[in-house]
Amino acid sequence: MYLVLIAVWVCGLGSASASVGDRSNEFRGCLYVCRFNNCSQEFAADPYRGGVSSVESSSEDWSALLHRTCTDECRYHCMWVTTRLFLEDDRDTPQFYGKWPFIRILGLDEPASVLFSLMNLLGHCHGLWRLHCSLPSHAPMFSTWRNYALVSINAWFWSAVFHARDLVFTERLDYFSALSMVLYSLYALCIRAVGRGRDHIKQSVGAACVALYAYHIWYLTHKHFDYSYNMKVNVTIGDVHLLLLDAHALWHLCTVPLPLYWYRFVIADCQYILDKTEAYRETPYHRLHQRSFKPFVGE
Repeated sequence: MYLVLIAVWVCGLGSASASVGDRSNEFRGCLYVCRFNNCSQEFAADPYRGGVSSVESSSEDWSALLHRTCTDECRYHCMWVTTRLFLEDDRDTPQFYGKWPFIRILGLDEPASVLFSLMNLLGHCHGLWRLHCSLPSHAPMFSTWRNYALVSINAWFWSAVFHARDLVFTERLDYFSALSMVLYSLYALCIRAVGRGRDHIKQSVGAACVALYAYHIWYLTHKHFDYSYNMKVNVTIGDVHLLLLDAHALWHLCTVPLPLYWYRFVIADCQYILDKTEAYRETPYHRLHQRSFKPFVGE
């Protein structure tokens, strides 16, 4: 559970509304001039934010495929201009919109995080394949861990998309999918701890997780998209306190091998329960128990 939260903490680190870099006079002045000289249509809509129409820009081919606007290109250009000015004045490297400056590769906002998110996704795909190859579908906990793999694959997919292209809807899907992975991990571990039977407890845990997830999405969508609130919810679920590290992409890399070992444990655990169940069915007590409750059929 704690390892999942580490991954989700990183997965859910999105852009904040403003940071030192994008609030600085250097950045705002550069952005104003760049947009005035290159983005006439967007500049007319809003001198600082820009419209949503696509206009001619200096973007590279890969950025064009990702539908970047002229304003997007100006922000990227001015980010590096501002960073250079900060460093020349012996000031710390600034953040922009809640993120550190990253060099684009193939038009991707954060190429390292995209790569490591995809590696995590492949790890869960491999785990799902091993589940199907190693266990029968009727094995205890099989469906639970299969669904866990699917939820995790979805979460890491949207993590990769968000880090490739930071937009409002990709950010939301990244956050919401990350929480679904945390909640389902909690649900799966509770189901395993409860054991066989006690369906009312399992149903109650599932209903509580669904209710919390629905409320969380409703609150962030219709009330206020509060970044700190979103992170507090994720951390509280696992009752763990994590420190925010600057090496964002490295955290994604650290989580890559975890699914490989996790699914190995899951398969072994399911096999243990299955073997224990089948061994019990072969005992004389179980056969006697079955005969004692066999319905009587008269002659």
